[in-house]
Amino acid sequence: MAGEGASFQGAYAEIGGRKVWVSERGSGPALVMLHGGLGYSEQMLDALDPILGQHYRLIGFDRIGQGRTADDGRPFDYARMGEEVASFLEWLGGGSHVLVGWSDGGIAALFTAMQRPDLVRAMVLIGANFDADGQDRFDVAPGSDIYRMLETDYALRAPEGGSNFPSVAERMFALWWNEPRLTPEDLGRIKQPALVMQGEDDHIHVEHAVAMWRALPQGHLAIVPNASHGVMFEKPDFVSWLVVDFLRGLG
Repeated sequence: MAGEGASFQGAYAEIGGRKVWVSERGSGPALVMLHGGLGYSEQMLDALDPILGQHYRLIGFDRIGQGRTADDGRPFDYARMGEEVASFLEWLGGGSHVLVGWSDGGIAALFTAMQRPDLVRAMVLIGANFDADGQDRFDVAPGSDIYRMLETDYALRAPEGGSNFPSVAERMFALWWNEPRLTPEDLGRIKQPALVMQGEDDHIHVEHAVAMWRALPQGHLAIVPNASHGVMFEKPDFVSWLVVDFLRGLG
């Protein structure tokens, strides 16, 4: 299934003992796309496929309790997300991989690189923070614009249906405001090349992105002007070419 190339859109696969939704676009060397919190894999693939899909095979999966992958009722945890990513990479096979993670997906990529460095060749970290204090809080109260958007997307895809959203939202918001709690010393142990990217108007502080870049031994930095946390959707062509340029520099 994972090798069907540009014609493949999405289907379930048995990974780590559970049904996991897998999506794919494009063709060429694989880029593993890791979606944001309470998101789904097609978000990133659809946004970046027009350019990235001309050069790379974009493949992503919906993490537990998000998108089309069933919820297990457990608290969300970035370390466990890293383990999910590692299981997916093992399922893909082919040695080490390039991870492109947005928001929670970028944090999951960091944990994967720390837990299983053998599976990670390089990372693009878009709008990701390594410490929960590196961000401004935003309104996710029931009835807010963000809450309604997330609720609608969840209800369209979740095997449990929309009635489960308050439960996953409560657990996810608790994660966002309290984790991760990595340190510059933790990041200093990640040896893979990593591009740290975000919009200048992201709720994650630009100073925090700079600190991440400085702490990563092979870090690179891109602050995108006139863009927010949704930089990937606001400027998909620019983001795609930044990714292409970074990856070409790997040799």
